[in-house]
Amino acid sequence: MAIAWPSTLQQKPLIDRFHIQRVDNRIQSPTETGPGKMRRGQTHTVRMVPVSIVCDDAARAVLEAFLDSTTQGGVLRFGWTGLDTIIMGTHEYQFAKDGLPDYQPYGCDWKAVFTLKVW
Repeated sequence: MAIAWPSTLQQKPLIDRFHIQRVDNRIQSPTETGPGKMRRGQTHTVRMVPVSIVCDDAARAVLEAFLDSTTQGGVLRFGWTGLDTIIMGTHEYQFAKDGLPDYQPYGCDWKAVFTLKVW
């Protein structure tokens, strides 16, 4: 993995909305009679992590450039060492489809709120 979370951005997220959510990886198929048949979906389950960081105007520009250029609109995966220490282990992260950054006023700064897929 060649892409890394920018060092000029906050390295550990705020804990206000942080949690790790497993995505259901089971597939249930209906049967003619009786309960449905359940099986495992993919071999690797993705987890979703809502993240908040505080950034000033300059850091907000860095995050936007990282999203637009470096990760090509949030498509490419990246590493984030600061988040790895919280989730425990080395992971790859990707911006979730409906989880691109949303900026909310936070004192004199901004709070960037987004959701990441954890691979």
